[in-house]
Amino acid sequence: MLTTEQAETLRARYERFNAWVDTIRDKRSGWASYHPDDVPAELRGVALSNEETRELELFEFERDAPEHLFCYVTRRDGAWQCGTFAGGSYGRVTVGYSYKVPGFYCRPSTRRSVTLHAINGWIYAGTFYESAGDYARLRRTLKRWKD
Repeated sequence: MLTTEQAETLRARYERFNAWVDTIRDKRSGWASYHPDDVPAELRGVALSNEETRELELFEFERDAPEHLFCYVTRRDGAWQCGTFAGGSYGRVTVGYSYKVPGFYCRPSTRRSVTLHAINGWIYAGTFYESAGDYARLRRTLKRWKD
């Protein structure tokens, strides 16, 4: 786990690089596309690696305990996991039985309930949208599971 000083350094690097990316962002679509050779010399090596991004996300999740959480739900070796895009785990997850709800254009949507006992000590609950991809939208409950 990161220390506060390490997290602040990573956050500063992230903000510095993204400030440059925002200057090349397309105003209509919101996308930014660049070739690595297009990055200014003073910013090369400033962008965070996947491992640094994962560590920063987990540090800020544990420190800030957000009320709403968007996470990726995957099943590896028979166990469900709820984590970041870069692969970090938010904690221990329980996934319920699948159920179908009416969808658009006569396509039912398959969903599952999700409960997360997070590394920050809070319990999060929400819905895993199984038929739409591998993401879940969770909300922090009023209960903590560890103090």
